[in-house]
Amino acid sequence: MNYLPKLFIVVFFLAHPLYAQDTLVKPSSISLEEVVLSASNWAQNQLKVPQKVVVLSKKSFLLGAPQTAADLLQQSGQVYVQKSQLGGGSPMIRGFSANRILLAVDGVRMNSAIFRSGNLQNSLSVDPFTLDRVEVLYGAGSVVYGSDALGGVIHYYTQKPSFMDQENGRVWHGDVDLRSSSANQEQTAHFRVSHSGSRWAWSADFSQTDFGDLRMGRFGPEDYLQPFQVTPDPHPSLESGIQDQWTPNTRSERQKPSGYRQWNATQKLHFKPSDSWMFGLDTYWSETGEYARYDRLLQPNSDGSPRYAQWYYGPQIWGMAHGWAQHSPKIGWYDQMKIHVAQQYFSESRNDRKFNNPTRHHSDENVAMQTVSADFNKSTGKATQWNWGFEQIWNQISSQASAIDLRDRSEVPEISRYPDGAIWNASALYVSQQRQWSPGWHSTLGLRYSSVFSKAAFDPRWDAFEFGAVSFKATALTGQLGTTFQPNNHQKWSANVSRGFRAPNIDDYAKIFDPDALFVVVPNPKLKPEYATGFDLGVQQSWGSDWLVRVTGFYTRMEQAMIRQWNSSSTEVIYQGEKFLEQRLENIDLAYYYGLEASVDWQIDTRWSAQAQYSTATGGERQEGGALTRGRHIPPSFGQMRLGYAHQQWNASIVWDVQGEISASRLPESEVSKPYIYALDQQGLPYSPSWSTWGLRLAHQWNDHLTLGCSLENVTNRRYRTYSSGISAPGRNLLLRLGMRI
Repeated sequence: MNYLPKLFIVVFFLAHPLYAQDTLVKPSSISLEEVVLSASNWAQNQLKVPQKVVVLSKKSFLLGAPQTAADLLQQSGQVYVQKSQLGGGSPMIRGFSANRILLAVDGVRMNSAIFRSGNLQNSLSVDPFTLDRVEVLYGAGSVVYGSDALGGVIHYYTQKPSFMDQENGRVWHGDVDLRSSSANQEQTAHFRVSHSGSRWAWSADFSQTDFGDLRMGRFGPEDYLQPFQVTPDPHPSLESGIQDQWTPNTRSERQKPSGYRQWNATQKLHFKPSDSWMFGLDTYWSETGEYARYDRLLQPNSDGSPRYAQWYYGPQIWGMAHGWAQHSPKIGWYDQMKIHVAQQYFSESRNDRKFNNPTRHHSDENVAMQTVSADFNKSTGKATQWNWGFEQIWNQISSQASAIDLRDRSEVPEISRYPDGAIWNASALYVSQQRQWSPGWHSTLGLRYSSVFSKAAFDPRWDAFEFGAVSFKATALTGQLGTTFQPNNHQKWSANVSRGFRAPNIDDYAKIFDPDALFVVVPNPKLKPEYATGFDLGVQQSWGSDWLVRVTGFYTRMEQAMIRQWNSSSTEVIYQGEKFLEQRLENIDLAYYYGLEASVDWQIDTRWSAQAQYSTATGGERQEGGALTRGRHIPPSFGQMRLGYAHQQWNASIVWDVQGEISASRLPESEVSKPYIYALDQQGLPYSPSWSTWGLRLAHQWNDHLTLGCSLENVTNRRYRTYSSGISAPGRNLLLRLGMRI
C-alpha cells in the first residue's frame, strides 16, 4: 500500500466528480440534554439517567483519525488505555479492566468465556471507520448486561444504512478514506458502498491497514529503549543446531518487531416492510496478521541476555453474524421490542520460543459463541416506563497446543491453555422501571437474575493437579437504584447505587500459562463469583448555552474479588520443561476503588470552544489478614485539554494530554515484577513517570468534493509510556487523511 502518498496528490486534483462528506464539527450551543442508548438498551434523555454515560459521536472523533477503536477511546481523554504491543489496547475504567469491563457491538455482548483478567486487545477487532457512536457507561451495568459489567460498559454502535426519503434522493453512495502516518508508517484504505431504498437498505465496508514498526519519541527515559536486538536463527537444523543472535541496543527509537496488518469487513442488510417493523442481517469480520507480543521480547534473563527469541500472536480473528428485529406497535403489552440472535467466532493463537532453544510452543484457542436476547418496553401512563427482557449465552471452547522442534519440524502435543471442549453458558431475566415523580425528578429501579453453568474436563495426559472433570454453577441477583433531580433547566443532580457481579469464566478457573519468569498460573476450580457494590454522586451545571461543568464522585467495594495470588509456600511445578512457582486466581477478602471525574465544556463564541477532562482514582486489594496493596488496574491521574476552532470549511484543535506519576512505593505488587517495562527512579526501582504531550489537528473541506485532514501528534517528540504498557507511545507523528464521497 505504498501508493497512498501519491494517491493523495492525484485525488486532490481529480476531485471534481466527488461529493463531500460532512466531516467538519460545527459549533453549537451547550446543553444538558443528550440522548443515550446504552443505559437501558433504549433511547433515553441523559437528564433521566443516574449513571455517568459518555457519548463519543462520529463527528467528535473523526478529527483525531484514530488508528484503532482502542485509540479512539484514548483520544477522548475519558478512558485510560494500556498497550502490551502495537496491536493492543486494553481500556481501564475506575480500577477495572479486561474481563471486568463489558464490550458490546450493536446490542450484542462481545465478552466470551476466554476473555482474560490481565489485558485484552479485543477492541482491536472493531473497525473505527464503521463506528457511528461509542457510549461508555461508568460503573456496574449488570442489570442490562449481566456478568462482566462490573467497572463499566463500552458499547460500539456502527453506522446503519439509510432508507431513502424525500430529503435523501440518491440511491447509491460511495465513501473512500485514505490515511497515512509517519510514526509507524501506517498505510490505511477504507471503502464503503451503500444502497438506499424505501424498504430495503444495504451497506458494505472494507478496511485494510498496514502498520510498520512503531517509533518512540526522542526525549524521555532511556529505560524505555530496547535493551537488545534479537535476530532469530533463520535456518536451524539438526546438524548446526540453533544459533540465535543478539546485540545490545544501538539507541534505536524504532521498536522492533511491532508492526502488523489488519483487515475488516462489515455488511448490513436492513428491511422495513412497514412503519412498525424492521429487520436486519449484519455480518462483521476482522482479521489481523501475526504481531509480536512486544513486552515479552523486552524480558531479560538474570545475566541480561534475552529470555525470548520469539513471542508473537498468530492471526486474531473475530466474526459475527447478527440477525435482529424491531417492532413498535404502540398498542398491546409492549410499545417496543428488539430481538437479537448472534453467532460469534473468536480465534487466537500464541507462539513463543526461548532464546537459543529449538522448541517453539504453539497454542490455538477458538470460541464459538451464540447469544439470543429480547428487550421490551412499555409506558404505563405519562410518568412510568417499564423495561424487561431475557438473554441466553452459549460458549464452546476449542484449545490445542503443541511443541515444534525447529531443527527438524517435528511436532508433539502438549498441555493446552484451556481444557479442550469446555463450555460456559448463562441465562438471565431482567426488569427495570423509570419513573417521573415530578417535572424535574426521575428514578430508576432495576433487577436482574442470572444463572451461569460451566464445565471442563482436563486432559489426563497433562492433569498433574488431578482435577479431572469439573463443573461450576452460580446464580446472582443484581440491581440498581438511582435518581436524578433537575431543580432548573441548568442543573442536574444524580445519585446511583448498583450491584454487579462476574462469574468465573474458563480463563479464570481453568487456564494454565506462564505470566513471567517466576510463576505459572494454574487452574482453580473452587473460584466463586465476585461482586461489586458501587455508589455514584454527580452534578452537572450549565451557565447559559456557553458553559457546562460535570463532576462525578464514585466508590466501589468488591467482595470475593478474583485476584492472582501466591505465597512463600507455593508449590513448584514443571511447565514446558522449566520450574515455576504456582500462582492462581483466588477470591480475596475485599477490594475497593474510589475517585473523582470532572469535565468542563466552554463554547467561547461561534468559532472557538474549549474542553477539559480530568480523572483520578485510588484504592486497594486485601486478602484476609494480609496487607493492602494498590489495585493493578488503577491508572494514574490523567486528563486532557482541548481548544477547538470551527469556521466555514476549517476545523482545527490543539490537544494537551497529561498523566500523573505512580511512584515505586505505590506501584502494584504485580507490576514490580516487570521492571523491564518501566522507567527506573534514582534508587533503581521501577515506577511510572508523569508526562504530558500536545498535538495539532486540522481538517479542511477543500470544496464540495472532498475533505483533507492533517495532524501532528506528540509535537515535542516526548518519549513516554502509558502505565502498565509494554510498548512506548508514538513519537512525533505526522498523519494525513483524505475523505471523499462518490
